[in-house]
Amino acid sequence: ITLHGHHNNHDGHHNNHHGHHNNHHGYHNNHHGHHNNHHFGHYHNGWRPVCTSDFNLGCRRIRICSLDADRMRYAMNFVRRHYFTVRQLRYILNMFVYESNKLRFAKWAYSRTCDRYNYRQLHSCFSHRSSCNSLDYYIRCF
Repeated sequence: ITLHGHHNNHDGHHNNHHGHHNNHHGYHNNHHGHHNNHHFGHYHNGWRPVCTSDFNLGCRRIRICSLDADRMRYAMNFVRRHYFTVRQLRYILNMFVYESNKLRFAKWAYSRTCDRYNYRQLHSCFSHRSSCNSLDYYIRCF
């Protein structure tokens, strides 16, 4: 039964395993694809960002890498399989040591970003203005 976009089980109670989850980051996600469309309508193409538990798992895998090159490989593979918010990408970007890797990843992840209109918020992850300029140019040409 669907009432006002919320998915309920047959007895009318909210089913937390298959239904609507709320987490500490303010995202509304779940593992089973059920969602209330008005929560995601403002995202690019209606994409939904990766759920919090999958995001946390992916970040743990990236974080345990001792080399930036390995972090990049894991992060790119992770992003290839999901969509992300700028807030989530900022968290991943801050795991990289080298500015060049941050910039490379930020450019690469743009195509998998739900809220592209917020992408300039990633400027705070960079130490050099030239990196911000390069990212802005990439976005304009995308």
